[in-house]
Amino acid sequence: VNWDLKFARGGVVAIISSNAPIHAHGSIVPGYAHIDSDESIPFWRELGEKVRLAGCPYILQIVHAGRERILPYLQWEKAQSSSSKPEPLNGFPAKAMTVAEIQPVVEDFAAAARRAKEAGLDGIEVAGANGMLPTQFLSSGINDRTDGYGGPLPNRARFGLEVVRAIREAVGPDF
Repeated sequence: VNWDLKFARGGVVAIISSNAPIHAHGSIVPGYAHIDSDESIPFWRELGEKVRLAGCPYILQIVHAGRERILPYLQWEKAQSSSSKPEPLNGFPAKAMTVAEIQPVVEDFAAAARRAKEAGLDGIEVAGANGMLPTQFLSSGINDRTDGYGGPLPNRARFGLEVVRAIREAVGPDF
């Protein structure tokens, strides 16, 4: 809160938050505020209001890190990913999600966006670069799937497109 307010009061044009996990399994670093339940809405509402009082719009970056991790204790048994290849920098294990496991993650993104809207924030940004879960699906160097989420680019882009469509359905055309 203090970090964002410092910049809002300092005259920045807008703030895009640090990543807010949509599910505990999607965390990348410890201590970041999540947007994984409706109980988080009051926190985000209060923060957004304080930042806007300083004259600054507040956009929430939502994330699911997939296999990307900074610290091992954030690692669940195996992190969800498009691949079972371990994360190359730290070597943490990963598990390729089944097709049935993908849809709940898409729905988690949509629910997080809905919560951001209900909190009165000005928008969301999906963290989809730098190794996060959407990148893990999109990258031909990571995604080794042979189903409808792997192989040619349209298949690898499917996860990200499903996330965007689900978010748009959840928040409408004006958010």
